[in-house]
Amino acid sequence: MLDRATDTQDIMDSIARRMNGFLYRCRNDKDYSMIFMAGDVALLTGKPAQAFTRERGDSYAGMTHPDDL
Repeated sequence: MLDRATDTQDIMDSIARRMNGFLYRCRNDKDYSMIFMAGDVALLTGKPAQAFTRERGDSYAGMTHPDDL
């Protein structure tokens, strides 16, 4: 039997490798706290994904222009 979490992770990694940009999942809080990020995060933000996904990580919302939130 396949590990469902591993299978889901493999699917998201496959999608992220083929896209121009990045894939993310965030919490519905004021900072849009990131749970998962994959793809060209560093290319687009100047920071690695781990900067956003670690506990008390950088705020993705803080980098975003207010008109784009």
